[in-house]
Amino acid sequence: EAELPDDIIPAETESEAETPSGEGKHSRVSPFQVPADYQEAYDAVYKVSSEHLKGVTNNGGKYGNSVLANLTDGDVNTHWETGRANSASFKNSVTFTFDESVELGSMVYYPRVRGAVNKGFPKAFSIYASASEGGEDFTLVLNEKASVTAGGTQITFDNPTEFRRLRFVFDEANQNWAAAGEMAFYLPDPLVDEVDQLFADGTMSSLKPKYQDEALLREMLEKAMTHPNQLLAEKVQTALDIQTKAVDYASKVQVIEQRGNGVNHARKVLKTSSYASNLLPTGWAARPGDVIKVYVQADENGPMPTLVFTQQMGHYGNWRRNYQLHNGENIFTAPTIYSEKWAVKSAKGGAIYVENPYTPEEQGEAPKIRVEGAIDYPLFCDGDDEEAFLEELRAYQEEKNAHPDTTVDIVELYSDWFILNGNLQAAKPFLDSGRSPQVTVDLHNS
Repeated sequence: EAELPDDIIPAETESEAETPSGEGKHSRVSPFQVPADYQEAYDAVYKVSSEHLKGVTNNGGKYGNSVLANLTDGDVNTHWETGRANSASFKNSVTFTFDESVELGSMVYYPRVRGAVNKGFPKAFSIYASASEGGEDFTLVLNEKASVTAGGTQITFDNPTEFRRLRFVFDEANQNWAAAGEMAFYLPDPLVDEVDQLFADGTMSSLKPKYQDEALLREMLEKAMTHPNQLLAEKVQTALDIQTKAVDYASKVQVIEQRGNGVNHARKVLKTSSYASNLLPTGWAARPGDVIKVYVQADENGPMPTLVFTQQMGHYGNWRRNYQLHNGENIFTAPTIYSEKWAVKSAKGGAIYVENPYTPEEQGEAPKIRVEGAIDYPLFCDGDDEEAFLEELRAYQEEKNAHPDTTVDIVELYSDWFILNGNLQAAKPFLDSGRSPQVTVDLHNS
């Protein structure tokens, strides 16, 4: 269990990044989307204080100093880990007893972030409720699956549910050893439920018919403005912008290609070792600290794509971070994939890619994404309008010269066969010598 540097979030393995089909509503399991700026105010209103927990018990003991008290100490950097592994005959569980019956709308699970990061994550779990303080009179509330992911995972109940005791069962745990950094419980939040119903799909680019009413949206916005999580107000404002045609969000939606697993094909069929990539360029880039929002619509019964942040001109073995995407809104802070110890310094930041190594038969409907908050860099795809690309390239060169600290020095050419990743200096012949980006693509294709 070697410790990783604080700024390193390990890329999820292929098995960890799988998204299960699951049953029931997809919204049951999603990233906890309360930004850090608002969480203290939000928790003050909606979080059930640990003071209302009368006790926490489990059936598998503890490992070393990873004690059960760490589950509710308010610090996600500490963790509990079981002393007994899951097996065919044993499933780890944790039971929380409240000092009185409480109606919950959701709970949030935080993974282990120290040592063996994400070890113990509940890939499949069940939640039971009991109205009494003792005994085994538990009733199943839900059972679900989840993808290993960084940050809090919010588990929302279909309806507000009464608990005197809540039992969380790790039906399948990452590496079989159940663990958690923190578990938190939240009261029902009706405005969240209503805002979640605004949009026709996960790209949040069109509205459901019921909400195509400007007066209704303005009334909802007034409520959202006083809500402790101001992210809700942003969503309602997006809905209002769609209704009033102030912003054409639908034009920003990208359809993700479904080529299948090119890496496996190269290695297992073509026998070309480490050649090939499943990276799909988006035309977006980010610098460390940028807040990037990705809105996703994908088939709930198929695997989900992965978002990949990169460092342009980085270290050979440390240049990318993978994050599992979920339907709806995904919020990321672009990671630092950079070290001041590098002998050769480069600008921080790089391209954002999507990995989607699935075919339509494996995945169903092609995923769609919309990206907000990222840097739009010049990307020429095979067959694109050359004049439009050159105009974009020229404008980006001017932007880079004027604002070097808020741009990423990147230009890409792309086809079914290759990704040519370079910088503005490499692209100068297109502007200064009349060279053709399409001819460059044709040569690489050949």
